[in-house]
Amino acid sequence: MKPIEAVVEKGPNYAFHLMAVAGVGFESEYGERYRHTVTAEDRTLLAELRDLLTFGDGRAGPLVLPVIFLPSYLNLDSAAAIREYFERLERALAGEPETFLGRYRAPLRRLREDWLEQVDERWLAEGAAFRDIIARLGRLFARNFPTYEAEVWPAERPGMEEVASRLDRHFAGRDVIGAWERFTGLEFRAPRYQIVLVSATKNGPDANSLGYDRNAFYPYQDFDKMTQFISHETGTHLLIDVIKAFTWPDAEGRVRLRGKGGPVYDFDLVYRGWENLCRFYNSLVLGAPVLYDMGRDYRTEEFDTVYRRLHASRPDMPPLEMLLAAVEELGGAGPS
Repeated sequence: MKPIEAVVEKGPNYAFHLMAVAGVGFESEYGERYRHTVTAEDRTLLAELRDLLTFGDGRAGPLVLPVIFLPSYLNLDSAAAIREYFERLERALAGEPETFLGRYRAPLRRLREDWLEQVDERWLAEGAAFRDIIARLGRLFARNFPTYEAEVWPAERPGMEEVASRLDRHFAGRDVIGAWERFTGLEFRAPRYQIVLVSATKNGPDANSLGYDRNAFYPYQDFDKMTQFISHETGTHLLIDVIKAFTWPDAEGRVRLRGKGGPVYDFDLVYRGWENLCRFYNSLVLGAPVLYDMGRDYRTEEFDTVYRRLHASRPDMPPLEMLLAAVEELGGAGPS
């Protein structure tokens, strides 16, 4: 049985802490409580870069991956690790790609093969224009870390560890991943799925994927809804190849099946259809109606009606076919 495990890590908590105290993308009591732990000058810089650092609903600014998600994925949990990461990244953006790619080769390979991120020489070349900004942010990350480690982490860690223990007890003996595999006919490509608890994300985007086998969750929420959504996110990761079957959105937000030509689709509709497909499968995995709402404009009832009809008529319909059928019914395909 492949387990779902809750973990509490300093690196991801620190990265999201900086976003919270600067009000980048969301405001919260957490941000207000710890605002003093980051200098006013550094909070101003983060706020000025808000558009580049904001993410949600399948979209992200160009600095989200190198500045927030990769450091969280790698769990950069010391000042030395933070400095090394940003110094190597700056050199890579200046034309020495192997300095960065060689140091983090194994985790970057997992991101490429199993997840959505292609961190390679081309990615570095495309990001070269942000070299100076990333260098400034790297110094910001390093100089504010000691205060976080001394004042914030000791206060925040115990509560998260209590929630982690409760989650581990809940999922112990529940073969959630196995159920997803049975209903979808797919195999989860990792030995375990980690739920990384992050207390800084109150009021911000939740369930932030850090790779194929890692997902960041806000710990202090309704427990039943959280465990149901953890199961949902297990499914989004298992079904990641469904969304990867489409091209990246073009300038007008359109996508098509990779290598197939044919019709184009609105990316927002495809993304919402994929999330709702995972919600539908989750109701089968849990054996009960799910409690959580997908959010505004997700058209959950419409997608759910279509998916239940399709599944009833053909239980073995592959997930990608389910998604395409629903998208074409609810939004139609554009001209090829």
